[in-house]
Amino acid sequence: MIKLAVIADDLTGSNDTGVQFAKFGMRVFVVLDRTMEAPPDIDVVVVNTNSRSLPAAEARGNVRAACRWLRKRGIRQAIKKVDSTLRGNLGAEIEEAMIELECDAAVIAPAFPRIGRITAGGYYLLGQRPVSETEMARDPKAPVTESRLAAVIQSQAASNVAQVELDALLQGREAVVASILQCLDRGDRLITFDATTEEHLALIAGAAVATGRRVLWAGSAGLAEVLPAALSWSPTAGVPATPEVREPVLIVAGSISSVTARQLDCLRSRRDVKTVRFDAVAALGDREQTLGECFREASHWLTVGDDVVLEIGDRSPDAVAEAAAVGATQGLAPGAVSDAIADRLSELTVRLARRRCGALVLTGGDTAVAICRRLQAAGIRIICEIAPGVPLGCLAGGQLDGLPVVTKAGAFGEDDVFVRALAILKKEKEI
Repeated sequence: MIKLAVIADDLTGSNDTGVQFAKFGMRVFVVLDRTMEAPPDIDVVVVNTNSRSLPAAEARGNVRAACRWLRKRGIRQAIKKVDSTLRGNLGAEIEEAMIELECDAAVIAPAFPRIGRITAGGYYLLGQRPVSETEMARDPKAPVTESRLAAVIQSQAASNVAQVELDALLQGREAVVASILQCLDRGDRLITFDATTEEHLALIAGAAVATGRRVLWAGSAGLAEVLPAALSWSPTAGVPATPEVREPVLIVAGSISSVTARQLDCLRSRRDVKTVRFDAVAALGDREQTLGECFREASHWLTVGDDVVLEIGDRSPDAVAEAAAVGATQGLAPGAVSDAIADRLSELTVRLARRRCGALVLTGGDTAVAICRRLQAAGIRIICEIAPGVPLGCLAGGQLDGLPVVTKAGAFGEDDVFVRALAILKKEKEI
């Protein structure tokens, strides 16, 4: 029986939140195609609305459709997964889900302290810097230009927004319960929270349950991690065995984040992998030639048994601007340019994966979902977490049914995350 739904706005977020329940011993399935049913033997279903960079009205429509899909299956308890860097239509999507699932309030705590993402004094910080002062402010599809969490939510929603600050958390559960009830008495249905530690998230979740009200949880993997205990769940299944990969691994980096760049540099310094650089600007201009050249080079290395990194060749702001300019000559808006690049990269990846591939490691939400869709996968069965917020699963259905896949958000993870992923996939290291 399905206990809970996760409604996420991109695929990497779907997976990194779903895996928090899998590591607790729950059976988790990420649905990629809502025309198909989720397997009957799962505890948590994750629905990807793929709406992070859509206009707000379209994002609301996608969330509404996902909620109605859940309601038809009798599922009302949900967590609205939001980006842990505050990108996307947070307020609009949370509000829509709260209304559709008939919740009294939304408890909004996107902090993920384990990876340095916290809310303090109402300000959302990444590694001690306000989020609007990081590279998230230059995101090509969903830039973040405000660091006050409540202000971000209020700018995108019609419902009143309130903020519960650290003061209340330091006083304990009763104070947090009282703060939530006071917000509701004032008519404030969207309630944001400070949180600087995992204990704060557990306290928020426990206090929300103690109010006895129907709440929509809204947060990132950090909040998801503490929910099973707050809801007094018991594990229903053991953690499945990780697959042993004997064929070469294809790592596809569609993200232009500096975090991903550091992780790839770390991988190359510690393992023998072959790098094939994908010229995104050239691919916009001459798709067949660019894909053909990359395919021949990468296919050679995979055929001889080498692991391959397929990455965007130039991530600089100048290259991003050049891609936008080339796209504009084709009538593409900036967001559509990113989609076009992801489409070309996914085509190349699928051609390579069919040739020879033991597992995929995908970073960047647009890239990951484009690849899974092109493979016609119905979903991903989540297995385990190989690093904080970095899940391993297997494709379900489609052309490469059962293929192991690791997904990672672009601006996410420790520098050695790809090194760790390869070691775990090849059974050189235990989780």
